[in-house]
Amino acid sequence: MSVTRQRLTNFSPAGRVAETRSTDFNGNVTTVTTDINRTTATAITTRTTTGSPIALLESKVAGLTVLVRGHDNLTSRTGYDSFLRPSTHTDSRNNTTTTAYHAGSTLVASITDATNTIVAQGQAKRVMCELLTKGRRQRLGPSQRDHV
Repeated sequence: MSVTRQRLTNFSPAGRVAETRSTDFNGNVTTVTTDINRTTATAITTRTTTGSPIALLESKVAGLTVLVRGHDNLTSRTGYDSFLRPSTHTDSRNNTTTTAYHAGSTLVASITDATNTIVAQGQAKRVMCELLTKGRRQRLGPSQRDHV
């Protein structure tokens, strides 16, 4: 059994809009706070847990997740194109994967890894992807395409 409490008023610091504190049956406390900067349209959600010295952090700009830092202190970033489609993803080792789309759609044209190698290609007319793995092409059918 756990107990959850949600603060409704008297937020501190300024900009805090939500705070929830949960205590599990072992006495571990998890606190989730959300702070908003209205000028930059940024919302930062922080989750602290008993026994973890590093807080989990998620930063959103205009509702789009741009940064996630885990309890392991590893950070990943996501960039978006002008149509608000995820276009870049940078992992904790600073490796960037780039996604290109077919014009005027959300259909993925290709995914390029940090070494500038195309790791996946999509085709607009057919529901099929070509996955390039270890120098060989493997065609995936419609039932497998979501697992790329």
